[in-house]
Amino acid sequence: MNHSFSQSADLTCPECHRAFTAELWLIVDAAERPDLLERIRAGTLHDVTCPDVHQEMLHASPIYHHI
Repeated sequence: MNHSFSQSADLTCPECHRAFTAELWLIVDAAERPDLLERIRAGTLHDVTCPDVHQEMLHASPIYHHI
């Protein structure tokens, strides 16, 4: 059974105003997803990039992680 959980979010790029969907992680089990644990440690878990102009943005979402 997977404990980590993500949810799709509809976002709009602040640069080109294009709407797109991004995957945001809300629950991360570190043993199950060490790749996501590294992104948490790097502070990049919720960094998203516009697929058109490659504008990077941070989406503020709550997260629960179990180490």
